[in-house]
Amino acid sequence: MVNCLSVIVDGVIPYWRLALQHNLGKNSFSLRIYGPVAVICPAGNVSGITDRFTDTALDTQYKFI
Repeated sequence: MVNCLSVIVDGVIPYWRLALQHNLGKNSFSLRIYGPVAVICPAGNVSGITDRFTDTALDTQYKFI
């Protein structure tokens, strides 16, 4: 189990997103990929080695309008 209180973030955590959408008449389809990128100091260690953490997700959607 990870103790979330012992992790310190080094800087900001940017969140990125890329989306593609295509419409065909009454149909709509979209594909999205997104996620954050963070540099963290493991176990509350504020000096020394840091870890780079990237979490990527994929999402799709179909609509009949």
